[in-house]
Amino acid sequence: MSPTLAKRMCSVLDITEQEIADALGVSRQTVSNWVKDIKLRQKAEREAIVYRLSLLEWTQEEMAKAIGKTQQRIGQILQEMADLPKFVKSFMESGES
Repeated sequence: MSPTLAKRMCSVLDITEQEIADALGVSRQTVSNWVKDIKLRQKAEREAIVYRLSLLEWTQEEMAKAIGKTQQRIGQILQEMADLPKFVKSFMESGES
């Protein structure tokens, strides 16, 4: 669930993250962290789907329609994937850990 969707749901339900936190006995920051975690998982899942579809030689346009993102965003995801080995190599050579 994206933060935007969470805010929309809170709006529709007329409830705030703080009220959710109070009802669950946790802090608002905890609820916010849950939303952030969900968003990161969804992003990783979407990127995995793009990767798999690229292996199946789907076009960016086909992927965009299937996933509900723009063709431009699919291109960005694929470029980030292409840049990953360079990033890892650079990171390893810098000695950072």
